[in-house]
Amino acid sequence: MVKKTNLTLIITVLLFCLGLPVGYAEDGTVIAEYRYGGLELRESYVILTAQKAFFGNLYTSRVLPSLTEINAYTIRTEHAIPFLVRGEENKQFIILWNDEVCYLFKNSRIVPYKGAEGPVYVGLEKSECLLYVLTPAKATTASSFLKEPATATRPRMDYAAENLERFGLDAPWVENAPGAGIGEKVRFSVADDDGEFAIGKTVGFYIFNGFISFERPDLYKKNSRVKKIKMTDVKTNKSRVIALQDTPNPQFIDINDFEGTEVELDIVEVYPGTQYEDTCIAGIVLKRLRK
Repeated sequence: MVKKTNLTLIITVLLFCLGLPVGYAEDGTVIAEYRYGGLELRESYVILTAQKAFFGNLYTSRVLPSLTEINAYTIRTEHAIPFLVRGEENKQFIILWNDEVCYLFKNSRIVPYKGAEGPVYVGLEKSECLLYVLTPAKATTASSFLKEPATATRPRMDYAAENLERFGLDAPWVENAPGAGIGEKVRFSVADDDGEFAIGKTVGFYIFNGFISFERPDLYKKNSRVKKIKMTDVKTNKSRVIALQDTPNPQFIDINDFEGTEVELDIVEVYPGTQYEDTCIAGIVLKRLRK
């Protein structure tokens, strides 16, 4: 996705509220523009131009500063994990993105949607943010999960299914079956939400593969990742097998034809880890219609 827009003004809150392009680049090229307009993060945006990266929000909060601007950035991968880097070596964010959605994580912390210690930016491609909203998976359960005992340097770690809802760094769901976990399952709800935010039908979900860590990007390749997954509508038992790429970036799975309110995922095949057999999924995020 490449969009070219002639931008001549510094971004302002007024321009953003009017829906006009935000961000300035000397050569006028906007590579990608994402906005997020719902739930706790409120109006945040991510804009990548040919020479600068802009991140900001319209609401003062301890989660997001009002504006961050990075000059002379590059996107560099380490062990398949993409980092947004300032200058030569200063890693600013893990950036997980495709043409539709962008997630950025700062530092190696578990990052919930509200009250995070480090800044987090989330965005849907700007033409989609008026139609859809991103929400965490909910009511998530699994057939097994890995428990690691406490050590002298860290507390006990439970890599439970609930981690998929929080979708943070260093905290994936990790199965705990013998071998690579073929046949292990995760189940989650896609029911409509008639609560405070009036969110509608779930049209699909984004899956983030593997173990994702800021400080230990090598753990992505060292652990196994899902290569094929069987997706089942629990109500009708309709199912199909989905092939996933070996990437931590978001991969969209459409469930418009599903009738039920629960989806089950079964591991069918994996990309084997170079050191551990454990298979990991970092997060699941629902894409839902706005009401």
